[in-house]
Amino acid sequence: MATTNALTCEFQKKKLDLATAAETLEKTIQLLDLERNDDDNLRRILSVSENFAKKIDIDLDEEFSIKRRGRRPPRRIDENPQTTHVFSRYFFFT
Repeated sequence: MATTNALTCEFQKKKLDLATAAETLEKTIQLLDLERNDDDNLRRILSVSENFAKKIDIDLDEEFSIKRRGRRPPRRIDENPQTTHVFSRYFFFT
């Protein structure tokens, strides 16, 4: 949010310099792409959100199972049930 907040403040100035605004936008896009493609960064974000949820007494696993859309059952029965995958909150987001 801090990254996009700087961009919002830049675009809301009374004296908007289009060259500076375009450069700021391009740098913000590059930064967001870099953050999105970094697995370690995603793990850090999830860790911070887990710690925050613990502080305010939210059970993330319970919320994940309630609010997540369930998987549709396969049209045919799997011959090898040991190979089926059960999605957890961690694997869903990583």
